[in-house]
Amino acid sequence: MSLDDLERLVDGGPKGQAAGRPIVVVIDDDAGIRNSLSRVLKAKYEVRTWPDGPKGVLGVDKNTSCIILDVRMPTHDGFWVGRQIRKKAPDVPIIFHSAYQDSKNPYEIINELHPYGFVIKGEKVAELLSLVHSAVKYSERLKDGRRSSGHLRAASETAMPAREKISSRPPRSSVPSRPRSATR
Repeated sequence: MSLDDLERLVDGGPKGQAAGRPIVVVIDDDAGIRNSLSRVLKAKYEVRTWPDGPKGVLGVDKNTSCIILDVRMPTHDGFWVGRQIRKKAPDVPIIFHSAYQDSKNPYEIINELHPYGFVIKGEKVAELLSLVHSAVKYSERLKDGRRSSGHLRAASETAMPAREKISSRPPRSSVPSRPRSATR
């Protein structure tokens, strides 16, 4: 039995989106940062951690509500990872979390990757938690809007044959028209 299975038994049900807990993905090569963020976030969110960019990109799915992404990592930096995530999940909020604030022109980052935020590691953990909270709320509103649009689209498609059937019938009149009298 895995630790996740044990936690499911203790919690009384499945974890993650099915249990109503938004998914936050942490991509960072530093195990200490991954573990610390996981401990801090796990009370409210299902936290999935990844030690590098390629694995992190594979770990992002349609249920991901927010990504905390390190900038400097071996093999691929956070900007490369951000581009790959944008191809796969263009609307998921990405929060860059880095010890290096001067690694790239901030305007280039904003214009190309549209991050939800940028937080310096080791400073203002409350700011990071606040950003994660608002990013998750934003993401959940987007998902709710997509679900509503899908329901409306399905209802419209279901109603279409009935609409076509009604419009193809000749008009019916329940009251016969009376001829107008010539004198008034």
